[in-house]
Amino acid sequence: MSCMHCLRRLSQGPFSILASSQLFLPASILGCDNPTRLRHVRGTFELSQGQQVLQYWQALLGNSGGANVSKSNRNHVTANRKTEDIRDLLHIAIRVRQGRVSGVLPEQLMSTFVQVYRKAMNAEDRLRLFQLLCKDFGVQGAEVDKAVENWKQAASRGDEAVLRSVEQLQQASQPLYNNLFLPFSNQPDGIKFLVDMRADVRQAVKLCPATAGPLRALDRSLRQSLATWFSVGLLQLQAISWDSSPASLLEKVMLYEAVHPIQGWPDLHQRLGPMRRVHAFMHPSMPQEPLVILHCAIQRGAAASMNDILHPQQMQPAHPAAVNPEEDTASKASEVTDMQKANTAVFYSISSTQKGLAEINLGNFLIKQVAKRVITEFPSVDTLITLSPIPGFRNWLHTQVEAESTALHQDGGVGRLALSILTDDEVLHVNNMFKANASINSRLAALDHLAALIEQQDNPSTQQSAMLSLQAWKKLLMRLCAEYLLHVRRRRLAFDPVENFHLRNGASIWRLNWAADLSLSGLKTSFGIMVNYQYELENVQNNSHSYLMDGKVHSSSQIQQMVSVEQQA
Repeated sequence: MSCMHCLRRLSQGPFSILASSQLFLPASILGCDNPTRLRHVRGTFELSQGQQVLQYWQALLGNSGGANVSKSNRNHVTANRKTEDIRDLLHIAIRVRQGRVSGVLPEQLMSTFVQVYRKAMNAEDRLRLFQLLCKDFGVQGAEVDKAVENWKQAASRGDEAVLRSVEQLQQASQPLYNNLFLPFSNQPDGIKFLVDMRADVRQAVKLCPATAGPLRALDRSLRQSLATWFSVGLLQLQAISWDSSPASLLEKVMLYEAVHPIQGWPDLHQRLGPMRRVHAFMHPSMPQEPLVILHCAIQRGAAASMNDILHPQQMQPAHPAAVNPEEDTASKASEVTDMQKANTAVFYSISSTQKGLAEINLGNFLIKQVAKRVITEFPSVDTLITLSPIPGFRNWLHTQVEAESTALHQDGGVGRLALSILTDDEVLHVNNMFKANASINSRLAALDHLAALIEQQDNPSTQQSAMLSLQAWKKLLMRLCAEYLLHVRRRRLAFDPVENFHLRNGASIWRLNWAADLSLSGLKTSFGIMVNYQYELENVQNNSHSYLMDGKVHSSSQIQQMVSVEQQA
């Protein structure tokens, strides 16, 4: 009987894997009573097991032929075999972490496993791996029970015994798979492997939410480890430039831009121009991967539209018919080439590039560090603002209109709800736009017209007509957008994710900008409206504290006046 087969037979009995996940082979079975010899024999079993596991994974990797494994190979390698060998590998990895196994073999095992995970595991295989980790390598109940009992009895043995028992309880309450993260992180490209694995875990949670409790616990443990390894003190702030940055890094800047897509090399060249700055946080363990990328434009005056930044030579909205030519809606910003004339830094795009680093807040540190660097480079700059999207506005408005319309229909269309989304003057204005006769259902009619406008943003074939008709809705939509930013909450904090990000960082809401982003995405999410958040470095700490503690939103008088009309109605 082979060592591997013997080991697996033993794993089915009561002596195999204790709750602490230590491989345990009884002396009577091994035929040895000498402790030193016993440790050697157990190690021999372990190394033999490890060699076979290593050979298996290397064979699987060799048969994969690249990124995909053929159907015949997958049929040849059964799910049960994979599960057994994964379990064996992880037991050895934990013993490495605990200092019970050393040598080259465990390193080879983990290195090969990383390759297999990347090249020979599909989504189903990875889900099975995560479920195995949660089931066999989570918190060990027996160890917790033992630690609790020890803690109960420790009081009679003095304070030192109590402290030791508390430490033992803390260790027992940690899942065993926490011991795997450090050995894997020490592999070449191991940090990147764990970042990508967490992204896969988060995807698995979305695919099976009903049974995802253990997977969420695994996700939290990975997040805690990664948050330590990606603490701001370990990150490197790197300026990205057209002349000095490698082409591979520039390609990733284009690839990872999530807010305003970069349309090829000429577009990137402009965004890296003389009065533009792009910075990224890098990590020593992922030297070719920017973690968070921040784009900044240095201008004279505050940018009121993306056109000011992406097409500064035009200095007019991308679609002139979308604004009222009688109003001064053009931006007050201007492109400058003289560093001494610039007075405003506009942060117009920040993108997190790694899904596995979600909920690990790196962007706030990046903005503050870049702000200080910009002020040092451009002493004349005295205003730091963003030009930010409002991704949740349209969906929120759609929900409110739908809910109020349903309630009014149920009430026969009579009267006005206590928390109506439209004022009486706005109802009259909307119905006048469509020459609707005043009637008992005029509020319903106004809501129906607003609902139709919202739906237009979903249909690309009607984008041109939507852009032409938006101007008539400007005052109403701007007032509703200010209401959304100032008052709509989720657990006392801002409902809009971008707003919440900036307010947590200590910014204030400074100005709303009409027709600021007339791309399909901008119209679909916020009717083309964008917002400036202002960073006053001397106030960011107090602003952040009052927002997080009390839910207070700091905003300009201009923003506050936009919602005062409704409050007076």
